[in-house]
Amino acid sequence: MVGDAGQILGLIGQLYGAAAEPDRWEDFLESMMRTIGGAASSIIVHGAGKQDLGRHTVSKGIREEYARAYQDYYCSKNIVLNAALAKNPQNYIGTLQSCIDISSYRRSEIYNDYARPQNLFHQCSALLSSDGSHAAAISFMRAERDGAFEEEHLQLLRSLAPHLRQAFRLHQTLRRHEQSEAGIDVALDYSDTAMFFLDATGRLLRGNARAIRLLSEGNGLVLSKGQLQASIPGEAKRFRQLVMATCATGAGRNQFPGGFMLLQRPELRPLGCRIVPFRSDKSLLEVLCCAILFVGDPDQRPSSRSDALRLLYRLTPSEAQLADLLLAGETISNAAEKRQIKRESARTQLKTILHKTGTNRQSELIRLLLSIPVSSKDSTSSI
Repeated sequence: MVGDAGQILGLIGQLYGAAAEPDRWEDFLESMMRTIGGAASSIIVHGAGKQDLGRHTVSKGIREEYARAYQDYYCSKNIVLNAALAKNPQNYIGTLQSCIDISSYRRSEIYNDYARPQNLFHQCSALLSSDGSHAAAISFMRAERDGAFEEEHLQLLRSLAPHLRQAFRLHQTLRRHEQSEAGIDVALDYSDTAMFFLDATGRLLRGNARAIRLLSEGNGLVLSKGQLQASIPGEAKRFRQLVMATCATGAGRNQFPGGFMLLQRPELRPLGCRIVPFRSDKSLLEVLCCAILFVGDPDQRPSSRSDALRLLYRLTPSEAQLADLLLAGETISNAAEKRQIKRESARTQLKTILHKTGTNRQSELIRLLLSIPVSSKDSTSSI
């Protein structure tokens, strides 16, 4: 396989560093190009909205005028991405030859007018994210004379794919909070998701306001001698192993990409946990954070987004109330009944909400609502 263990650990470290510090994505792409033998590389994101069909979010070796042309026109002609999504819409990893007929590609507009003038032909790509509303992929390209990417290059991408996807999701999460006018620290405290920041030994460095409240309940997750522990003894060992393996990756000593676990609670539904490695040289903490644990409580009612929706999207109070009810899991019928209006009226309001928020369906609206930091009257102190 291309790249030895030391190189792979270095690439993984760069990945999680880029998730924390966006300026470092270019450094990662450059390192990958040297390792995989690419002349150009890019991360592209295609959205479902008419105003944002697709763009290079970051690239190396792609000329600026072609990056602009891609966003303006060629994104709609990307038959390679379309073929990859058709082949495996969730986890595609492959070369140009593995997803499309080469003769068809040679005749295509995106090759002749976009790739060929840049002396690019062969590709090796991996999907980073795809959920129906958007698709994101990372690609490495080189000239036809340099030969096709081979199995060893795909093996490297397969080894990095879990980390690529985790880093991409983590990047998106942190950017949403960072864009809050109040700043990332306050935005984290306003989040409905509990977030715990851990050092290389798994010790808790800090948590947001939701994390503090969750620990105060002592049900599912507890703090003992600075370490997070599952409150159910039978789950403690597995949870500890998950935490330590992920923190070791963030510290540059492991290749484990993190993972998921349910923590059981008596008389309540289990907590959903996801832990991801993290690395940043610009940590505000004295000790570097090496992992972030996200914990969701299915029995917790989502905080109201009403004020934010009225300010950001000019929803009326009635429309904002309907959006809150849908976020809380109510059906249109139940929401209409609670608000004492006709079902048809609620459906009409939903169409107006979708139009104002630029979403196309209810599932997209819910994802948008969950991404909005909300006001909180609870304590915002840190651990």
